[in-house]
Amino acid sequence: MFIRAGLLRMLIPKNLFISKGTFTEYKKLERYHYSKQEPGPFTHIFCIRPRIKNYKTLPPIIGVHTIGMPLPDLRPRTKATNEFFKKPKSKSERLKLVNKKIRYASRIIINPLFHNLGLAKWLISETLPMVGFPIIETLTHIDYTNVLCVKAGYKVFNTPSPAYYTKLCNAIRKTGLTVDFRLLPETFHKRLEMLSPETRLELEQEIHQFLSRFHGRYDMPPNLERSRFILSKIPYPCCYLIWFNPEMDFRR
Repeated sequence: MFIRAGLLRMLIPKNLFISKGTFTEYKKLERYHYSKQEPGPFTHIFCIRPRIKNYKTLPPIIGVHTIGMPLPDLRPRTKATNEFFKKPKSKSERLKLVNKKIRYASRIIINPLFHNLGLAKWLISETLPMVGFPIIETLTHIDYTNVLCVKAGYKVFNTPSPAYYTKLCNAIRKTGLTVDFRLLPETFHKRLEMLSPETRLELEQEIHQFLSRFHGRYDMPPNLERSRFILSKIPYPCCYLIWFNPEMDFRR
């Protein structure tokens, strides 16, 4: 049996600490994340661990924060950095600058038994400076009014959905299906297969246009895996978060 939340509040952060972790340790908490989409390769992994070795009731990993490579181009980034990353003339030079200055926060996971104790904010606040880059950014489906990341030091920018997302969502709704099936991909796929040939052909055109935006995905066969991928991308993240390292000026 795990110790009560009241006692845990007495332990935090005195008897918990944060250190570098491994991919194996991340996998232990992966199932608790709301997104089932596989994240990209990690450059940094940080874990919350208990200091007290004799507390057998505490798991060895309580929380994890993962950092990866940045996305090549994000419209809110241009606004947030006053077009700094648009200055290089060539695409390769812009990408090189982005990789030099930015990292992407891909996962923040706390074991559900330890929710509402302030651990997520603590983990984010402590580890962002440890990454050692001028900028950390992320996209999230969490509404921009959520204060967790703001309290941890992020600045928030709204991200309107690109036209190709809106077109696909409208095409799906036109068939009588709904993007709310994103938590039920098997049901979505079965109903997709039941559409009339004419309706299916029209929707397939929009699906191919949508998949062309993702490297190596355009020719995916119309199977359950493709349906899972499409639903994992809907809805478009409504919130762009950016953290500026106070010790490192990204313009230098």
